Amino acid sequence: MKKRVTLDSVAHSLEFPTHTPPSQVVPLDGLAIFCQSDRQATPDSRLLLSKESKDFAAAMKTAPFKILAGVAFAALSLLAGCTEENSSTSAAPVKISLGDKTLTMEFAITSSEQRKGLMGREGIADDHGMLFVYKEPQRMSYWMKNVDFPIDIGFFTADGVLREVYPMYPQDTLARKSIRDDMLYALETRHSWYSDNKIRPGAQLDLEAVRKAIANR
Repeated sequence: MKKRVTLDSVAHSLEFPTHTPPSQVVPLDGLAIFCQSDRQATPDSRLLLSKESKDFAAAMKTAPFKILAGVAFAALSLLAGCTEENSSTSAAPVKISLGDKTLTMEFAITSSEQRKGLMGREGIADDHGMLFVYKEPQRMSYWMKNVDFPIDIGFFTADGVLREVYPMYPQDTLARKSIRDDMLYALETRHSWYSDNKIRPGAQLDLEAVRKAIANR
């Protein structure tokens, strides 16, 4: 006469890692079962397993390791994202020349840095700026949402030549777009900085210093 096979008896017959605590919930294909690792088998107990039960037992043995692998992968992915974000936002400003003037520039290179821009600040110091660097030439488009002070913005082509300069005003959500569609850099400064320093279209940005600063981030 065959003995009745129950879920408890199947779990009871498995060999679990020594670190598996009693009553640990192990999800398996949407099913949560409690693995009791602290029970002792009786010497005379005999368990008749069908093919399906053996497959189930094999899956039960590997389930904890699959779960650990999934958790490890998720943790590494999160760590990689945090590392990229922290490394990009901790870079110190760098002095870079534009024409015959020198500014202390912050860099906005990652998408998160470019989305934030100057938002949430009280202002921007004289002879300071934020340089936006893009991967491909494009038509620039900027607005002033969540920025409470006026600024100027200059657009540069890939050769580092200043082509267009515009004033921008607090909380203006109308996009300021460049005329040209081959811009690669944008430099935000305090309001009227360009005109006060006689920096006009045609001024040259020090690209060698820009590339060096990017490489050192």
